[in-house]
Amino acid sequence: MRLKSPLVAVDTNVLLDLAGEVEDCWDCLEALKRRRQVPRFVVLPTVLQELAHLADDGKTKAVRALAMDALQSLLSWGFEPLDLKPVGHGIVERGIAAR
Repeated sequence: MRLKSPLVAVDTNVLLDLAGEVEDCWDCLEALKRRRQVPRFVVLPTVLQELAHLADDGKTKAVRALAMDALQSLLSWGFEPLDLKPVGHGIVERGIAAR
C-alpha cells in the first residue's frame, strides 16, 4: 500500500526567510526533502494574502522585495498553493435549516 505524502504547510515567515537566503531555513527544507517519504509543501491562502499585502504595503523596501521574491519563487522552490474549501458554510446552512 502506497502511503500519501504528508502535508507541510509553511507560514509567511518561512517564505520570507527563504527569499532572504536564510541558511537555516534552506537547510531545514532540504532535510525534509531527503526523508524517505517526501512531504508535499503547501502554502495556504492566508499566507498568499499576507505576502501580497507585504509586497504592496510592507514597512520597508526590503520587506516588500522579499515578499515579492517569495511570491514569484514559491512554485520553483517546490511549494504548492492550496485552496481549502470552507466546510463551515455547509455546517451553518444545515443548522439554519434545522431550526
